[in-house]
Amino acid sequence: MRIIGGSKKGHPLQAPAGTVTRPTTDRVREAIFNTLQTRIQDALVLDVFAGSGGMSMEALSRGARWADLYEKDRKAIAAIERNLSFLGFEDSAKLWKGDALHFLAQNTKQYDIIFLDPPYHQGLYNKAISLILEQKLLAKDGILVIETAGKNGEPILAALQEQLQFVKTATYGDTKIDYYSL
Repeated sequence: MRIIGGSKKGHPLQAPAGTVTRPTTDRVREAIFNTLQTRIQDALVLDVFAGSGGMSMEALSRGARWADLYEKDRKAIAAIERNLSFLGFEDSAKLWKGDALHFLAQNTKQYDIIFLDPPYHQGLYNKAISLILEQKLLAKDGILVIETAGKNGEPILAALQEQLQFVKTATYGDTKIDYYSL
């Protein structure tokens, strides 16, 4: 894994050891950021279920102003801390350690870009999206980027889809990326 573009292009990223997290591949991350390229500069970013922090690091490298990262896995937290330090992003990001749903329920900040990539098949997508909408965390012109399994991914409840505007979807192997706005 490495940073694909921006000021830290080519710098390696550490991923947590084991199989608990599945970092977004360079290819998928590049496709996501190609889609988001006009939205990154000075953006406030929220990275829910951050894993290695690769999505936030990529956004910061490309000019995002700030990133909040939520993660509870100890190995992932250690990887994020190493990546933030190695890339010099300690003053541009905050790592919140603990349950992402708890933090979403407490948060009142609005974000331009929200990355949502919870563990697959654990029923967390709809809970997280519901909290994002209830807490009004997505800015009016913001975008919600949801990563799911390409096959047999968890569908978003119709009641939640009615509150969001579908922008586009793309599938890369067994990874599906959906983009929504308000």
